Amino acid sequence: TSYLGIYKMASGISRDFIKPFTSESDVMTWLEKVTLVARLQKVSDLAMFIPLYLEGDALALYMELSDGEKASADKIKEKLQIAFGDGPFVAYNKLLNMKWVEEPVDVFANELKRLARLA
Repeated sequence: TSYLGIYKMASGISRDFIKPFTSESDVMTWLEKVTLVARLQKVSDLAMFIPLYLEGDALALYMELSDGEKASADKIKEKLQIAFGDGPFVAYNKLLNMKWVEEPVDVFANELKRLARLA
């Protein structure tokens, strides 16, 4: 798969589906969403697809990866999670301080599960 082929496919995907990741949002949720959209669009090489939606610090981090790391979607995801995700201590602290503030129960439960996985 070539970058040109991936770029052409990505250009047909609305930015409403995948907002560029700039390190300001939740990296885990963003990675899940970009993986889902790639699967639904039948993108065969996620490692070539992810960088098209990185900006700012996240793109800078990607540019510093070795060629071997850039070729692996798992390595790209791992590096983004390490750099921009909540570590176990931060996740545990957030988990301890979680309070339900009348958002939908499913949303609250999903956030609890996400933090528990990280902690």
